[in-house]
Formats: sequence, structure tokens, C-alpha cells
Amino acid sequence: GTVTASSDGETVTVANQTAGNTVALSNMSLTRASWIAVRDDQSIMGAAWFPSSATAGEVKLQRATVKGKSYNVVIYVDDGDKKFDFKKDQLITADSGPVGISFDAQ
Repeated sequence: GTVTASSDGETVTVANQTAGNTVALSNMSLTRASWIAVRDDQSIMGAAWFPSSATAGEVKLQRATVKGKSYNVVIYVDDGDKKFDFKKDQLITADSGPVGISFDAQ
């Protein structure tokens, strides 16, 4: 399946995919240079910087996804230093909290 999240014009599409050390982003539309991060229910597993012109890409993870588990993809707007810092970079949110997309590792 494919789910798209959108807020302020940022969208990212992630399909369910094989467990491993990378997560493929099949489609994205960003209005600003952003970090796209993959997280489980404990912590951020990896993040990758994309320019606003990016339309697809992948995020390399510090630890692999596990078959049968679900993960979230969230977007942080880069503060301009091209260094990922979840305390400084702005998490894109909607009324109910972070704008995120879930996918399953298979």
C-alpha cells in the first residue's frame, strides 16, 4: 500500500517494503529543503536531507527494519545548516501532532 501525508504542501509517499537498512521514498514534493526521518516507537532510526526539487530517494538507517513491524516516516524542515537535529529542525505537524506516514517492513 501507499500512503501520502501532506501539510503546507509537503508530501511524501512510502510503500510497504522489504525489511533492511534503507527505506525507499517512492515520491515526494517538498516546498523547502527538508530532512525525512524514519522512526520506530522508540527513536529515530535514520534521516536524509533532500532539496526542495527532490522527487524520490531513500533513507539509510542506523539499524535495520524488522519484518512484520511498522515504522513511521516524518518530515523536518532543515534550519539551513544541513545537519539533522530533531531539537532544532522543525517537525512538520498538523492539528493532531506530527504529520507522519506508516509503512510495514515485509
